[in-house]
Amino acid sequence: MGSGPLEIEVEVVVLVGQELSGSSPISPQQVVAAIASLHPALEVVSSRLRQRQSVPALTALADLQAHGG
Repeated sequence: MGSGPLEIEVEVVVLVGQELSGSSPISPQQVVAAIASLHPALEVVSSRLRQRQSVPALTALADLQAHGG
């Protein structure tokens, strides 16, 4: 985890129940049909910035894009 405060993000988990494949582009209808279930989830995240408000907006945005590794 980073050195900043811990925060919670609300997420939606999509469980795909079948493989989406084919030679043509996959349609929205095929994607919807492949969804097995939806689940609420919470992600615990932390920033590498101790005071995110004190840095330029693009720096803070880039920091938030780095979650998960």
